[in-house]
Amino acid sequence: MGLRLNKTPPNVTLTKKKTGGVRINKTCELTKLGDEPEKLVRQILSEYKLHNVDVLFRDDIGVDELIDVIQGNRK
Repeated sequence: MGLRLNKTPPNVTLTKKKTGGVRINKTCELTKLGDEPEKLVRQILSEYKLHNVDVLFRDDIGVDELIDVIQGNRK
């Protein structure tokens, strides 16, 4: 079904651009993404062929939630 029970949707904004590369902004520490969160986020974005995008993290999320935001089909 694509539903995650008892969880609120992550507060992450993903804005696609034509040029400019990947820009990662955050308002909180990203502790659930490991020691180098920016590197991991760039790797995940490149797997989904997103090379020009702005990402704004307002929640500390894990890899699964980030993939849900990228795919945009899970609530």
